[in-house]
Amino acid sequence: MESELLKIYEQLGFKVVSSTGKNQL
Repeated sequence: MESELLKIYEQLGFKVVSSTGKNQL
């Protein structure tokens, strides 16, 4: 389940995750 959520986040929130997600990830 986490794998699917991560894939969606990478496609949907790639820009947001790249800015704030990179620090948390």
